[in-house]
Amino acid sequence: MVNPVLTAGGRAAFVAATKELATNPADNPRRRLAIVIDGVVASAPGIAQDVDPEEGLPADTIVLTIGEGPRAEARARAVAAYLHFGPLRVALEIRSG
Repeated sequence: MVNPVLTAGGRAAFVAATKELATNPADNPRRRLAIVIDGVVASAPGIAQDVDPEEGLPADTIVLTIGEGPRAEARARAVAAYLHFGPLRVALEIRSG
């Protein structure tokens, strides 16, 4: 998992995006939030079915789940490193388990 810490503008944009995505049916690919790094989708988690389109997701509790399997932790660490040291320089809290 990667837990980004966003600026006020980033938090507002995240909430607005998740409100929009939550208007789509649960099985619709348009309900997924693409995490794109250098033009490549690193992850595309779906917005949970219980997310209210009027509220979206609270930006102070963002956790990006990279996936499962033997390479999941390595992928999560790579995404976290890129976000932390790359051009966006996002503050991160990294947890495993």
